[in-house]
Amino acid sequence: MNRKSEKQFFELIQSAVWQRQPDETLFDGATQWTEIVDSLEVHAMLGIAADTIMSLPKHMRPQEEICQRIRRYVGSLVCEHYKHDKAISEIVCRLENENIDCVLLKGQALSDMYPMKNMRSIGDIDLYVGTDNYTKAMRMINEYCGVKADDVYATPDNIHGTAEVQSPQWMRGVEFEIHYKAADTAIQSICEDYNQWMHERMMQGPHRIVNIDGVAVKTPGTEWGAVYLFEHLLKHLRYEGVGYRQFVDWLLYLRAEQIDEQRLREYLQRFKILDAWQVLGGVLVWQLGLPEAQFPLWNKRKARHSQGRNLRYITDSANLGQGTAQSKGYYDMAASWRRTMRAVAYYARFTMFEYRLFPSDTLQRQFGRLMEKIK
Repeated sequence: MNRKSEKQFFELIQSAVWQRQPDETLFDGATQWTEIVDSLEVHAMLGIAADTIMSLPKHMRPQEEICQRIRRYVGSLVCEHYKHDKAISEIVCRLENENIDCVLLKGQALSDMYPMKNMRSIGDIDLYVGTDNYTKAMRMINEYCGVKADDVYATPDNIHGTAEVQSPQWMRGVEFEIHYKAADTAIQSICEDYNQWMHERMMQGPHRIVNIDGVAVKTPGTEWGAVYLFEHLLKHLRYEGVGYRQFVDWLLYLRAEQIDEQRLREYLQRFKILDAWQVLGGVLVWQLGLPEAQFPLWNKRKARHSQGRNLRYITDSANLGQGTAQSKGYYDMAASWRRTMRAVAYYARFTMFEYRLFPSDTLQRQFGRLMEKIK
């Protein structure tokens, strides 16, 4: 996106998050609506921004073909939310009846924080049950989904099992991930300690309780919930591709929960992600409009490293598993010397950004990646 489109992109998101009218002067003139709507969709922000787009004066809105596309997208979101709420409420009740504790991770656990709940883009349903109850829970999930499957067991090289609803027909496509570990982590060396700590928090709380289709559902709460959301964002940014929906999730969680900054600092330092927290806080404050005073552990000096080219690394990462900036062919060193030099320059710049996020882990990881490419 050019700078004008980028300003419009973030203005639409901010207006939706903070429930205010967009600055119409930014849309007075030619607007690259196809590019902006494409970017909103790939970053899973089109649902939340839809009402803001339609609130613009008619002559500033996208052409009718794009408006129809937005309406179809919104309609499908409403249907998906209904299906997911139904599935979550029924499964949580079944698990509780079998004395299986579960915690809903992300997804619908966050939707009620949005100005319009049904406008948060939707993925699969992540439920944490722990190792001891995993096999029994998966049997129940497979039965609910109408899936015939052999018994599944926790393995060292995975964190969850999956099952997709096959019947009834109108529920097809709803997918469950049943976690026996909380997460893969952005920093591999913390993985074991992090998952053990997360298991303790999942079992002991404190939890945030959300009402989904009349059922009280436990979700991560307070400081450990903030750490979980942020660490998941980091894993996507580093390995899979991040989306601004994940930044908005983080922002709305901070706005909704009372966070003890001292306890939060201890957790972030324990898992070596305090630097990343303070760097990426710049996105929440300067791109998404969160007041500095409302961002826990704000550090303006570190936050500036999230801007400029580094902000575009985030924007270029596409969304939620679609590929990081590093994975998009920048390191193809076989084509020509010119391309090789561009790749090396890009690699060096991105490494500096990653170093700001993960100073204790970056050099070793990037050196290993570079040696693999040279081989």
